[in-house]
Amino acid sequence: AIKNLNKLTIIRFIVFVFLLKMMYESVIANPFAANIPFFELMEELFKAFYETHKDLLFIVEIKNDGERGFQAADILADLLFNKYPDYKERVVIGTFHDDVQQYLKDNYSNPRLLTGASTGGAAGFVITQMLGVNLFNNPSFVCLQIPMAYDIKGVNIKLDKKTYIKRAHRRNIAVQYWTINEEEDMRHLIDLGCDAIKTDDPELLKTVLDSYK
Repeated sequence: AIKNLNKLTIIRFIVFVFLLKMMYESVIANPFAANIPFFELMEELFKAFYETHKDLLFIVEIKNDGERGFQAADILADLLFNKYPDYKERVVIGTFHDDVQQYLKDNYSNPRLLTGASTGGAAGFVITQMLGVNLFNNPSFVCLQIPMAYDIKGVNIKLDKKTYIKRAHRRNIAVQYWTINEEEDMRHLIDLGCDAIKTDDPELLKTVLDSYK
Protein backbone atom coordinates (compact mmCIF):
# COMPACT_ATOMS: atom_id res chain seq x y z
CA ALA A 1 0.00 0.00 0.00
CA ILE A 2 1.02 3.62 -0.42
CA LYS A 3 1.29 4.00 3.34
CA ASN A 4 4.29 1.65 3.20
CA LEU A 5 6.03 3.32 0.28
CA ASN A 6 9.34 3.34 2.09
CA LYS A 7 9.38 -0.47 1.80
CA LEU A 8 9.10 -0.46 -1.99
CA THR A 9 12.08 -1.54 -4.09
CA ILE A 10 14.21 1.59 -4.53
CA ILE A 11 11.92 3.54 -6.86
CA ARG A 12 8.77 2.63 -8.75
CA PHE A 13 7.62 4.27 -11.93
CA ILE A 14 4.74 6.60 -11.32
CA VAL A 15 2.28 8.07 -13.78
CA PHE A 16 2.40 11.81 -13.30
CA VAL A 17 -0.91 13.56 -13.63
CA PHE A 18 -1.16 17.34 -13.67
CA LEU A 19 -4.60 18.87 -13.24
CA LEU A 20 -4.21 22.08 -15.23
CA LYS A 21 -6.94 23.65 -17.41
CA MET A 22 -10.55 23.45 -16.28
CA MET A 23 -11.72 21.55 -13.23
CA TYR A 24 -12.69 18.52 -15.37
CA GLU A 25 -9.58 18.38 -17.52
CA SER A 26 -6.04 17.19 -17.04
CA VAL A 27 -2.87 16.82 -19.04
CA ILE A 28 -0.99 13.60 -18.59
CA ALA A 29 2.78 13.24 -18.74
CA ASN A 30 3.12 9.50 -19.29
CA PRO A 31 6.53 7.96 -18.59
CA PHE A 32 5.80 4.58 -20.10
CA ALA A 33 5.98 5.36 -23.81
CA ALA A 34 6.06 8.49 -25.91
CA ASN A 35 3.51 7.13 -28.40
CA ILE A 36 0.74 6.63 -25.83
CA PRO A 37 -1.82 9.40 -26.41
CA PHE A 38 -2.65 12.03 -23.84
CA PHE A 39 -5.79 11.62 -21.76
CA GLU A 40 -8.07 14.61 -21.43
CA LEU A 41 -10.18 13.35 -18.55
CA MET A 42 -9.00 11.89 -15.28
CA GLU A 43 -11.53 9.08 -15.57
CA GLU A 44 -10.14 8.08 -18.97
CA LEU A 45 -6.73 7.50 -17.41
CA PHE A 46 -8.05 5.32 -14.60
CA LYS A 47 -10.34 3.41 -16.95
CA ALA A 48 -7.51 2.68 -19.39
CA PHE A 49 -5.34 0.97 -16.77
CA TYR A 50 -7.77 -0.21 -14.08
CA GLU A 51 -8.49 -3.74 -15.27
CA THR A 52 -5.00 -4.62 -16.48
CA HIS A 53 -2.65 -2.58 -14.26
CA LYS A 54 -4.10 -2.38 -10.77
CA ASP A 55 -0.56 -2.38 -9.37
CA LEU A 56 0.24 1.06 -10.77
CA LEU A 57 1.11 3.91 -8.43
CA PHE A 58 -0.05 7.42 -9.28
CA ILE A 59 0.76 10.94 -8.25
CA VAL A 60 -2.05 13.32 -9.10
CA GLU A 61 -1.12 16.96 -8.68
CA ILE A 62 -3.82 19.59 -8.28
CA LYS A 63 -2.41 22.74 -9.83
CA ASN A 64 -5.32 25.09 -9.08
CA ASP A 65 -5.97 26.73 -5.74
CA GLY A 66 -9.28 28.01 -4.37
CA GLU A 67 -12.59 26.74 -5.69
CA ARG A 68 -11.15 25.03 -8.76
CA GLY A 69 -8.69 23.17 -6.57
CA PHE A 70 -11.50 22.13 -4.23
CA GLN A 71 -13.61 20.96 -7.18
CA ALA A 72 -10.69 18.94 -8.55
CA ALA A 73 -10.36 17.27 -5.14
CA ASP A 74 -14.07 16.41 -5.14
CA ILE A 75 -13.84 14.91 -8.63
CA LEU A 76 -10.89 12.76 -7.62
CA ALA A 77 -12.67 11.65 -4.45
CA ASP A 78 -15.73 10.57 -6.43
CA LEU A 79 -13.58 8.57 -8.86
CA LEU A 80 -11.56 6.86 -6.15
CA PHE A 81 -14.33 6.14 -3.67
CA ASN A 82 -17.12 5.23 -6.07
CA LYS A 83 -15.71 4.12 -9.43
CA TYR A 84 -12.12 2.94 -9.01
CA PRO A 85 -11.80 1.91 -5.36
CA ASP A 86 -8.82 -0.39 -5.92
CA TYR A 87 -6.79 2.70 -6.79
CA LYS A 88 -7.71 4.53 -3.58
CA GLU A 89 -4.64 3.19 -1.76
CA ARG A 90 -2.41 3.67 -4.82
CA VAL A 91 -3.05 7.32 -5.66
CA VAL A 92 -1.33 10.15 -3.84
CA ILE A 93 -2.85 13.59 -4.38
CA GLY A 94 -0.28 16.36 -4.30
CA THR A 95 -0.66 20.13 -4.29
CA PHE A 96 1.53 23.13 -3.59
CA HIS A 97 -1.49 25.01 -2.20
CA ASP A 98 -2.05 24.99 1.54
CA ASP A 99 -5.77 25.76 1.11
CA VAL A 100 -6.30 22.69 -1.08
CA GLN A 101 -4.28 20.57 1.35
CA GLN A 102 -6.47 21.77 4.21
CA TYR A 103 -9.61 21.09 2.16
CA LEU A 104 -8.48 17.51 1.57
CA LYS A 105 -7.71 17.10 5.26
CA ASP A 106 -11.05 18.56 6.37
CA ASN A 107 -13.21 16.65 3.91
CA TYR A 108 -11.42 13.42 3.10
CA SER A 109 -9.79 12.16 6.27
CA ASN A 110 -12.26 9.42 7.19
CA PRO A 111 -12.24 7.57 4.91
CA ARG A 112 -9.17 9.36 3.71
CA LEU A 113 -7.50 10.15 0.45
CA LEU A 114 -3.74 9.80 0.48
CA THR A 115 -2.05 13.17 0.10
CA GLY A 116 1.40 14.64 -0.29
CA ALA A 117 2.60 17.55 1.78
CA SER A 118 1.77 21.05 0.59
CA THR A 119 4.55 23.62 0.29
CA GLY A 120 3.86 24.73 3.83
CA GLY A 121 3.74 21.16 5.12
CA ALA A 122 6.99 20.20 3.40
CA ALA A 123 8.74 23.33 4.65
CA GLY A 124 7.46 22.67 8.15
CA PHE A 125 8.79 19.14 8.11
CA VAL A 126 12.22 20.21 6.85
CA ILE A 127 12.54 23.07 9.34
CA THR A 128 11.52 20.94 12.31
CA GLN A 129 13.99 18.24 11.29
CA MET A 130 16.75 20.83 10.96
CA LEU A 131 15.94 22.03 14.47
CA GLY A 132 15.62 18.52 15.85
CA VAL A 133 11.97 19.07 16.83
CA ASN A 134 9.59 16.17 16.27
CA LEU A 135 6.22 17.64 15.36
CA PHE A 136 5.24 15.18 12.64
CA ASN A 137 4.68 11.93 14.48
CA ASN A 138 1.10 11.84 13.15
CA PRO A 139 1.28 13.62 9.79
CA SER A 140 -1.76 14.11 7.60
CA PHE A 141 0.35 13.50 4.49
CA VAL A 142 2.01 10.29 3.29
CA CYS A 143 4.81 11.76 1.21
CA LEU A 144 7.10 14.73 0.77
CA GLN A 145 7.57 16.05 -2.75
CA ILE A 146 10.66 18.22 -2.64
CA PRO A 147 13.56 19.46 -4.80
CA MET A 148 17.15 18.57 -4.05
CA ALA A 149 17.67 22.04 -2.59
CA TYR A 150 15.77 25.20 -1.64
CA ASP A 151 17.21 28.65 -2.26
CA ILE A 152 15.87 31.03 0.37
CA LYS A 153 17.06 34.64 0.06
CA GLY A 154 20.35 33.53 -1.39
CA VAL A 155 20.89 30.75 1.13
CA ASN A 156 21.03 27.28 -0.38
CA ILE A 157 19.45 24.60 1.82
CA LYS A 158 20.26 21.08 0.68
CA LEU A 159 17.43 18.60 1.00
CA ASP A 160 19.14 15.59 -0.59
CA LYS A 161 20.23 14.15 2.73
CA LYS A 162 19.91 10.60 4.00
CA THR A 163 19.06 12.03 7.43
CA TYR A 164 15.84 13.65 6.14
CA ILE A 165 14.86 10.51 4.26
CA LYS A 166 15.41 8.28 7.30
CA ARG A 167 13.47 10.62 9.58
CA ALA A 168 10.60 10.73 7.10
CA HIS A 169 10.60 6.94 6.79
CA ARG A 170 10.42 6.55 10.56
CA ARG A 171 7.12 8.42 10.33
CA ASN A 172 6.00 6.32 7.35
CA ILE A 173 6.39 9.28 4.99
CA ALA A 174 7.74 8.62 1.51
CA VAL A 175 10.25 11.09 0.02
CA GLN A 176 9.97 12.04 -3.65
CA TYR A 177 12.28 14.44 -5.47
CA TRP A 178 11.54 16.73 -8.42
CA THR A 179 12.47 17.55 -11.14
CA ILE A 180 15.55 15.37 -11.68
CA ASN A 181 16.94 15.20 -15.23
CA GLU A 182 20.63 14.42 -14.72
CA GLU A 183 21.90 10.84 -14.40
CA GLU A 184 24.33 11.75 -11.62
CA ASP A 185 21.52 13.24 -9.54
CA MET A 186 19.27 10.24 -10.18
CA ARG A 187 21.94 7.82 -8.98
CA HIS A 188 22.70 10.01 -5.99
CA LEU A 189 19.06 10.01 -4.87
CA ILE A 190 18.63 6.29 -5.46
CA ASP A 191 21.70 5.61 -3.35
CA LEU A 192 20.27 7.81 -0.59
CA GLY A 193 17.15 5.64 -0.54
CA CYS A 194 14.51 8.03 -1.85
CA ASP A 195 11.14 6.57 -2.84
CA ALA A 196 10.42 8.25 -6.18
CA ILE A 197 11.90 10.59 -8.75
CA LYS A 198 9.96 12.95 -10.97
CA THR A 199 11.74 13.60 -14.25
CA ASP A 200 11.27 15.09 -17.71
CA ASP A 201 13.46 12.29 -19.08
CA PRO A 202 11.78 8.97 -18.20
CA GLU A 203 13.89 7.03 -20.70
CA LEU A 204 17.07 8.08 -18.91
CA LEU A 205 15.56 7.23 -15.54
CA LYS A 206 14.50 3.80 -16.78
CA THR A 207 18.04 3.17 -18.03
CA VAL A 208 19.43 4.16 -14.65
CA LEU A 209 16.93 1.96 -12.80
CA ASP A 210 17.69 -0.99 -15.07
CA SER A 211 21.37 -0.71 -14.17
CA TYR A 212 20.49 -1.47 -10.53
CA LYS A 213 18.83 -4.79 -11.36
